[in-house]
Amino acid sequence: IVYHKDLAIIILDTEGLMSLEESGSIFDNQMITMAILTSHLVIINHKGELSSNLEGLIGMSLYAKLQIQSLPFKPKLLFVLRDQMSRENKTIFLEQLSRFKDNLQTSSNFLKVSIDDEFEINQENIVLLPSAFNEDINKELNITQRWRNEAFAYDINQLRRNIFNDFHEQHIQDNYGLTNIDAFYNKTSSNWKTIDELGQGLLECKSLAELNVTNELKSKANEIIQKNSKLLLKDGTELLNCLLTKQKQTTEQLNNNSANNIRVNTDIYLKSFIDNGFDQLHNLTEKLIKDATDDFEQCTQQTYYADLKCNIQKDIEPRIRCTEQLLKQRFEQDVYTISKENATLEMQKQLLNTARIFFDKQKQTQTITDINELNTALDEKYNELYKKFEENLNLLQKSESDITETILNIYNRIIRIRGTTANKHNIYNLCPILVHNTFCSEFHELESIYESIQSYIIQGQTSNKINSLLKNLLGTSSWKTLNEHLGWFNHCVRGDEHKKEIFVSIAEGVIPQFNNNINTMLSTIKLSYNDPELISSLIQYVDDSIKTQRSPIQKYWNYLNIPQITADLIRIALRYLIDQAKQIADRKHEESKQTLNQLKEWKISIQEQFLSSKDSFEQGQRFKTDLQKQIVEEIKRIYMRVIISEVHTIITNNSEIDSNKIATNAYNDSIGSNPPDANNIMKYIIDINRYYLELALNKIQVRKETIVTNQIHLLEKIIFNCVDNAIETVEKHDCHNVQEVHQDIVKNLQQILSDFRLSPMIGISSEIKDPDRFKESFK
Repeated sequence: IVYHKDLAIIILDTEGLMSLEESGSIFDNQMITMAILTSHLVIINHKGELSSNLEGLIGMSLYAKLQIQSLPFKPKLLFVLRDQMSRENKTIFLEQLSRFKDNLQTSSNFLKVSIDDEFEINQENIVLLPSAFNEDINKELNITQRWRNEAFAYDINQLRRNIFNDFHEQHIQDNYGLTNIDAFYNKTSSNWKTIDELGQGLLECKSLAELNVTNELKSKANEIIQKNSKLLLKDGTELLNCLLTKQKQTTEQLNNNSANNIRVNTDIYLKSFIDNGFDQLHNLTEKLIKDATDDFEQCTQQTYYADLKCNIQKDIEPRIRCTEQLLKQRFEQDVYTISKENATLEMQKQLLNTARIFFDKQKQTQTITDINELNTALDEKYNELYKKFEENLNLLQKSESDITETILNIYNRIIRIRGTTANKHNIYNLCPILVHNTFCSEFHELESIYESIQSYIIQGQTSNKINSLLKNLLGTSSWKTLNEHLGWFNHCVRGDEHKKEIFVSIAEGVIPQFNNNINTMLSTIKLSYNDPELISSLIQYVDDSIKTQRSPIQKYWNYLNIPQITADLIRIALRYLIDQAKQIADRKHEESKQTLNQLKEWKISIQEQFLSSKDSFEQGQRFKTDLQKQIVEEIKRIYMRVIISEVHTIITNNSEIDSNKIATNAYNDSIGSNPPDANNIMKYIIDINRYYLELALNKIQVRKETIVTNQIHLLEKIIFNCVDNAIETVEKHDCHNVQEVHQDIVKNLQQILSDFRLSPMIGISSEIKDPDRFKESFK
């Protein structure tokens, strides 16, 4: 730190660039970017002429500066060329500087910026210095002698005076100086954190020319990846759906088989079936990856692509594999549903086979079997099946670590292919690469913010609660710790109270909104977390929350460190997605465990059916109760999807919610209203899409009630028809065996509902001793 008049000047020394030790790394790019983002004046102390390597470094720092956007002023670049023997004629050096600047402008044309808007590089910004020492041979002593060059001392002092004068002029004109050492520390540490996190993406190229070619290659690769990923999604879905259809038919055949002693395939959890599906999908994926690689090779034959295309080509396979992983998990979920049905069927049949021994014994001996003996056998089989099914469920459950790793792998693949573009407004340029093993520890600094905001969301999202919910967070000690680690603010913020105001505004107005958006996404997709489009949409929501006109971030833009807040919002959004995905996975696991509760119900049902077989009337009553329950459940299963589809079709075909009519009505009810309707005008201006949705919902509200009522009447009619059909079947049947009666009832009900399924737990094969008494129970 040096002082000149009323200015305190901080001098940072990079200790040299373009060293052999750091060649091939991004260190030089990071250091010069750090210097340019932090300084009013960057002195480039260079020996000899202005080189192409130096041009590349300055060019990449320009690109990083555009993306990070943390400077309120234009840094001045001062080129100090030392060890110059001839300094009288500066023309050659001015020409070099002019070419240097022109080359920078040409190579940065694809960035659509002017060098003069970002850097101050004028002709007077070049200084020639002699060597600090002179040397010559002393012929008398025959030695080489060195001595200080007085011209160097004079020139260097003149340079210092010029620099100090420039600082005073710049301070008066711009007034962008840092007010204290804390502000300087916050700015430099924030800049370096951003450069360090984004370095591998933003600064991996050596020059703007290389960056431009890299972007061209990425664009070509992206087109090829999208084409082949769509093909894989289409063909892979068809392939796996075909396999699933065949497997479902097999399961249904087993389900409809009347022989209780038939065993399901020993692979009830379909592990070999999943492996077979994965193998076929893998073969399809390999073919498309090869096609994609060949296409990329074919369209990048130009010689100037040769050195760079290998780095881009290696990203093709992981991106397509991402789609393969999506299909795999979808397939696993679908197979899991079938395997759950298989497991259910297997447990039912094993319980029934255990009970059959006692039913057959009672039929053969014509004596009443001891119910305690049956209960003991059923209890043993129940405990055995419960333990086995629970163990398999636990093996299938996804852990938080598995979910986190999957989400971050997909996220990183997307960032690598979509980042490092010329567009300075591209959010992918500011998204950091995140490592699964360190994500939780890195998130520690944001944990208190995340938990407080989650509490706020859970407790109602009313604006008057935000201050109380964040009260502890904004307390003196907590806020000091948070402020030190947060890095959201730049040096222009007007004190702690101003920071708290900005923080609360973002916490209340930004994060809950994209949390709601994520919830909406998760409620409308089949899978919770491993779809690349889901991750892309999540990043887009963060981008929208930053850039929309009503965003608090836009309001306080000049006071915020945009790269840091973008990175932290990405982390918060991903953490929220991970939490929601884990909740969904746990919920699905709990739903699957319901089968364990059903296992107990099946055991009790077998016991009650065994007891009721002593009296034919009681036997009929029991059978009728079970049959009525099955009819309702089967109608619900069959018609749920049908009703939803019909309601959706009727609503979407409603002429009252035609998009053109809605747009016209929205305008007439707001801007075109007479007298003016202030409330509707504000809705139209603030969020026109939400206003359109509100009008559409109002239009279909009455229609919706009518549709639901009609569907309820339809279901009531179907239920009554099925019950009447069942009663009629019993009346006409000879009724000697309960299972035979049930099979005939199901066969007749399939004339009304073709998808009506036979349940092995209803009408266990047992003799009806008095058919008339059995039929009487149905009257």
